[in-house]
Amino acid sequence: MILLELKKYITEHRRASMWQISKFFNMDPDSLRPMLQLCVRKGQIRLCPKLGSCGSRCSRCSSLMTEIYEVTAAESAIPVGCSIESLKQTMA
Repeated sequence: MILLELKKYITEHRRASMWQISKFFNMDPDSLRPMLQLCVRKGQIRLCPKLGSCGSRCSRCSSLMTEIYEVTAAESAIPVGCSIESLKQTMA
């Protein structure tokens, strides 16, 4: 059941950081990763390439903030894509 809820959450939000997901589900990120990876393998969501930071100069972003999952184009009628701008929107 949690897999369906994870997919639904990411589909509704289009893009979510590990921090947002773990906060919403009140679960440890290490417990969520295997479930998210299963959704990735099924092609339902994808893990955005690590950007290292949000694009600001401080470089103090938590890895949970820069670990971004998003719905795949096959699962969404709206085009999706990972970029620094989309990361900033996710973190806002």
